[in-house]
Amino acid sequence: MGIGMDFLLKTFITGFDERISEKKRLDEILKLPEPEKKGGPSIWDCLRERRSIRDYKNQSVSLKELSQILWGSYGVTAREWGYYLKTAPSAGALYPIEIYVASFNVDGLKKGIYHFNPKDMTLKGIFEGDFSREITYACLGQDFILDSAFSLILTAIPSRTTSKYRDRGVRYILMDLGCIIQNIYLSLTALGMGGCIIGAFSDSAMNKIMDLNPEKELVLAVFSAGKV
Repeated sequence: MGIGMDFLLKTFITGFDERISEKKRLDEILKLPEPEKKGGPSIWDCLRERRSIRDYKNQSVSLKELSQILWGSYGVTAREWGYYLKTAPSAGALYPIEIYVASFNVDGLKKGIYHFNPKDMTLKGIFEGDFSREITYACLGQDFILDSAFSLILTAIPSRTTSKYRDRGVRYILMDLGCIIQNIYLSLTALGMGGCIIGAFSDSAMNKIMDLNPEKELVLAVFSAGKV
C-alpha cells in the first residue's frame, strides 16, 4: 500500500494525467433493504473502537450492510415543519451534502457509481463499471482503495446553504461534512467493518470521474470501506 515512487515521479515531475475511462450510463433505480433502527452495539463501544482502517479483506459486503451504513450516515429520521431531518445535523436543515456510492464488491449491486437518495432509501445509477483504479489514481495512488468493497464520495452543492447564510454558509457546509464523516465511521464500526476518510485527491480528476461542474457541485471527500 501507499504511494509508489513511479507515481510520485509521474505526478510531480511530468504532471498529473487525468485520463478517465469512457463511461457508460447506468439508468436504473434500486430500492435498498430496510435498515435496522433499533438495537445494535453501544454507541460508547463504537466510539472507543473507531479507527481509520486501510487494510480490507477480499470479501464482498451485502446490500443490507450498505443500506445500514448509508442510513446511519445520512438517513432520514423524521419530518417536521416541512423539513426532512437526518442522522446528521445541518444548518437550517438545508443538507448541502450529497453521497454517492462507488460499488466495487457489493452483493446484488452492479459495479458502478450511484447516487444515494435518503428520502426514499434508493440508489440511482449514474455510471456502470469498475472505477476503483480511476478513484485510486485520483486519490494520489492510495491503493488500499483497490481492496475496498466500495467507496463513498461526498459532494457539496454550496448554493443550498450559501443562498441563506452567504459566505458564512461555507463554514456550515464543513460542519455538516464532519458530522456525516463521523456517522460513517461509527456505522462501519457497529457492523464490524472498517474504513478511512480520504482528503488527498485531485479535485479536477474526481470531478471528471463524477462528471460534475465544480461551480455547482464539487467533491469534498472520499471514504473507502470494506470487511476487516
